[in-house]
Amino acid sequence: HDHQVNIIDTPGHVDFTMEVERSLRVLDGAVGVFCSVGGVEPQSETVWRQADRYDVPRMAFVNKMDRAGANMNAVLEQMRERLGCHPVALQLPWGAEDRFQGVIDLLERVTFTWNEEERCVRGEEVPAELREEVEAMRAELIETLVEGDEAMLEAYLGGQTHSISALHARIREMTISAEIVPVLCGSALKGIGIEPLLDATEYTVSSIDASGGKDGFRGGDAFRPSVNSYMFANARALSKMATLAGDKAMAADYAARADALQSRVL
Repeated sequence: HDHQVNIIDTPGHVDFTMEVERSLRVLDGAVGVFCSVGGVEPQSETVWRQADRYDVPRMAFVNKMDRAGANMNAVLEQMRERLGCHPVALQLPWGAEDRFQGVIDLLERVTFTWNEEERCVRGEEVPAELREEVEAMRAELIETLVEGDEAMLEAYLGGQTHSISALHARIREMTISAEIVPVLCGSALKGIGIEPLLDATEYTVSSIDASGGKDGFRGGDAFRPSVNSYMFANARALSKMATLAGDKAMAADYAARADALQSRVL
């Protein structure tokens, strides 16, 4: 959608806690990835608490929905109990385990399936056997969204229907303020659910929006540097390490990357 998205992926192992800590200082948003079988694991809880300290807006992706024992509802319950957050499902998995074939968008009431030829395929309507469940979950979702907005709540109670764009805007507002954690699902290994997840990154804050046009993010009293600042510092450090190791080619490569990023750093 003509937007640049910088992705920082740090190892989840406990030995890399400090790397995660440094990454969280520059992130404008994060996606917590939880196994549909294992749920919220101890290290996931640790990283979540770290993100709390830096006020990082978050979404969640329930992965491995095609595995035996997959249970999205169990993961949502664990998020409430162990993380103390308010997870809000934006999708209903279409099947589970070996019957998992796609996801259903609750707001738009459409299915998304995947195949090797066309990748993400948008359907037109929800299967008849799932309509009742989708409508119940959709009503619950909308009630959550309008609850904290007086104008939207009044309109909702008066029988008015909110536009899809207004509901998306409300999700973004509540995500940034940490009132909710939008939850999507899929199977990363098979590429199922990835396109909707990428689209959902619009729910997190843009560093440029949040800083009044500057490439950074001001949270609380401290200025949090931008992703470009993080990448610049790492490129400079790696260049120095390569120089000490005697690898002139690698040192020059990282030095060039640092130079390219320097003009974009505050």
